[in-house]
Amino acid sequence: MGGAVSVDVPLSSAQKEALANKYKVMEEEGMTPRTIGSKWTDAKPAVILFNQIDCDHTGGISRKELTRMLHSLPRSKPKEGVKFVPFEEMLTTLDTDGDGTISLEEWVDNYSKLEGLKAAVDQALDPETGKIVGYQSLEERLAVLQEKKRKEGVSEEDMAKYDKQIASITAQIGSAGVIVFRQIDLDHSGKIDRKELLRVLKQLPKPENATGPKMSIEDIIAALDVDGDGIIDEAEWIANLENLPDLKASVEQAVDKKTGKIKGYRSLEQQLSKLHSQIKDLDKRMAAGEAGLEEELKKREAQAKKLEEKGIVPSGEEWHVEKETMEETPEHHLAELHHNIPVLEKLAEKGVEGAKEEFEKELHEAEELENKGVVAEGEGWSTEKIEDVNPTPEHKLKELEENIPILAAGAEAGVEGAKEELEKEVKEAAALIDAGVVPEA
Repeated sequence: MGGAVSVDVPLSSAQKEALANKYKVMEEEGMTPRTIGSKWTDAKPAVILFNQIDCDHTGGISRKELTRMLHSLPRSKPKEGVKFVPFEEMLTTLDTDGDGTISLEEWVDNYSKLEGLKAAVDQALDPETGKIVGYQSLEERLAVLQEKKRKEGVSEEDMAKYDKQIASITAQIGSAGVIVFRQIDLDHSGKIDRKELLRVLKQLPKPENATGPKMSIEDIIAALDVDGDGIIDEAEWIANLENLPDLKASVEQAVDKKTGKIKGYRSLEQQLSKLHSQIKDLDKRMAAGEAGLEEELKKREAQAKKLEEKGIVPSGEEWHVEKETMEETPEHHLAELHHNIPVLEKLAEKGVEGAKEEFEKELHEAEELENKGVVAEGEGWSTEKIEDVNPTPEHKLKELEENIPILAAGAEAGVEGAKEELEKEVKEAAALIDAGVVPEA
């Protein structure tokens, strides 16, 4: 094992440290790496259980967490010959140093000594996952509470109760748990792949007081992906996000406290709803006689068709709800201002009518947002923390289509270099379209 512990289950940094210390002790006692590896293979079921019971991911099971787990077990008498053990005696058996917390080492060493507890747990285990069925993690509990809050007809009394419980859980584990994971998991596969992770990283703000090193997308996946299959499941996300404190801080910074979701981050269902709304609007404008909309309509219809072919169904929450969030996101607005200001400045220098006033207006808006500490979307986490990331063809085509009209205006006004850049980007866009690429929605 080369001086390290290999257990292919998600563990917090505190738990990994405990395993490493235990390994070192075993080495000092003269055990061979093979013997130690065998012991940890035997201990794996207990490690998985420990990780589930340690709800706040501190690396230890508290009295409260043990009680919570016991309450989730089926009520049944111990089998004949199995001694009933009162709670205090159980706690004493597990917490050998008496500090009030059961460490991973204590749990692994002593769990099997409590036959009654082990038998009760075994009855409740899912054989595929090795976890207690129906035992909610705090992240799962938080997701349930957020869902209850969103239901219609919730009384003020219940709302206050849910808010109190949410605040309590968030204080223990933060807000980047199950709800955020399921939001990032766009295809509802139960896994986050490279493309889904990259998509959310591009939208996250720069974390306040960032301390970690710059990381590539591969570095981030490696830190989160315990079993090395290249994708991140829910348990891996929850257990290992704390190993990336800057990423966790960035996510929590972007989460809406009311919904528990990342602000302005659309699901595929919401994207499709938005496209349907845009298609209807374009149809109406063309029916009213507005010209020049045919290409835009074809583009939106192609985007919608691509999502529909994947089996995506439009969100039941009409897209205008999400649209409000997107339009009101200061980070998104600041990114647009940063994109427009340099072009407007050049147009103003060339004397283009109205450009100077628009330039001054947008510059003032940007300064106000920056003075409030707003970081432009796409200029925070993804720009400073992710290196060597290649955009997808769909994303590249979307950027080109956004840039070309601005470059065309600059070229027409005689802005230096605008014509050459316009021709270059038109060629790039044409090549992508010829290859069958559809712009990212």
